[in-house]
Amino acid sequence: MISAMNDCKLEIPTNATKAILCNILSKHIKDNVAPVIVARAGEKGHEIIFTPPYHSDLQPIEIVWANVKGEVGRQYSTTTTFADIKPRLQRAFENVSPVAVQGCIDAANRQLTKLKKHLEAMDSCDESSCDSENESD
Repeated sequence: MISAMNDCKLEIPTNATKAILCNILSKHIKDNVAPVIVARAGEKGHEIIFTPPYHSDLQPIEIVWANVKGEVGRQYSTTTTFADIKPRLQRAFENVSPVAVQGCIDAANRQLTKLKKHLEAMDSCDESSCDSENESD
């Protein structure tokens, strides 16, 4: 770890324990080292944009998965066994139509449009409050 910290030109505290060094390195990696997929995409001129955590409504695959789980869940009974689940899942996935997938994509796009408008309104609000603050100077 000390070698890695020296390579990154990170200061090593005099009271450094393994846990302290690990925390320093972890923070440095989080703040300065892009995941391999992000770096490779960047090399090819692409940008990876991550959806915010806990917003499955912005990810069409999550909407499809919720529909599949719902279909399987509605078939549950007190006699359901683990062995019953796999064929039910397979049938549920087979029943996912291209129209349903497109509907999930459209729903996510509507949510993204709504979010974009909200963020633009917030930015506009911030800018107008900054303008009014500057006028009072």
